[in-house]
Amino acid sequence: MKILVDLNEELFNRIKEVNKNYTLQNFILIAIENQITLEKEEDLDLSTRMKSLSKEQSDPNVRNVLENKKPKQPATIIKVLNNPLDFDKIIPISLKKPLKNYYIWGQYNKFFTIKFAVRNLALMQIRNNCSPVRLDEYQIECAKEASKMKKVLTESDTKANRKWGEVFASGLPEDEEKSHSRFIHHFIGYVDSKGNPVGALSDLGFVVIENEQIALSPFGLDFAKLKNPVIDENPFSPTLFNLAEREFLINHIKSNISIEWGGMTTVVQWIQSGFNTPDSLNEKMATMDSKWTDKMVNTYRTGMLARMFDLGFISRKKNGVNVNYVVTDFAKKMVGTV
Repeated sequence: MKILVDLNEELFNRIKEVNKNYTLQNFILIAIENQITLEKEEDLDLSTRMKSLSKEQSDPNVRNVLENKKPKQPATIIKVLNNPLDFDKIIPISLKKPLKNYYIWGQYNKFFTIKFAVRNLALMQIRNNCSPVRLDEYQIECAKEASKMKKVLTESDTKANRKWGEVFASGLPEDEEKSHSRFIHHFIGYVDSKGNPVGALSDLGFVVIENEQIALSPFGLDFAKLKNPVIDENPFSPTLFNLAEREFLINHIKSNISIEWGGMTTVVQWIQSGFNTPDSLNEKMATMDSKWTDKMVNTYRTGMLARMFDLGFISRKKNGVNVNYVVTDFAKKMVGTV
């Protein structure tokens, strides 16, 4: 089906600035796919999305999880799971520019996805004599491994009966091409037409991308080194991060992306003041940037709150058919509201 779309000149020029790897048609298709994914995640709870797993639940591994038996290691080998690495052999590459100080884009919505990606990059660099690796090879391998991890975390979500907003598997790609493309485009990253790296890993300063290669930065290596409950202990762990990882991310954002940290602390204060629903928070967050459209406000809110959930800053409380956000004691301590 062909649909005519009228793009104003400003929007067309912005697309050209950031788009290097795709035709205009593919860029628009990916953008549509991204928004559909976002809207589905906003509107559907986990139980609805889990219906597609009914065939998989005949697998003994999944049955054991659902029956509360001790979880086995996943049948599919995920290379980074329980794989101790000699991080000391990796020599990180220093960042060429200061980090961009901004509100982190809403679709960079999960810190575990970033953790999984830097650990995969560490493994690939070690296999490559601790040198940078080809960006295209890393994109392909990391996306495939992340799809395997998503299946395991989906099993974990089913066992724990986690609802939307709490699921561990969010942000990781399905095992299909469009989902891999979205994961690569948002999280792993690429280089735009001006030679600037784009994506969550580079925006957070965890990697350096140049000359069609990618390598860990000092920040990325430090984050990769930290042990993780899921990756290093039990893939069905009830927690995504330990305290050391959360404190690392908090300190990193406070020190290097102060605008994002200010946004998070303000959201904590708003929730404590009673603006604790999606609609009421959207109204408040619209004041953060006058250029944000309603859709952009919604994207930034869902992304920031998903990351804050990973950090242990908020929880979600069901109130009838509605959801209220609740600030945790840990968040109060970190932002100094206790």
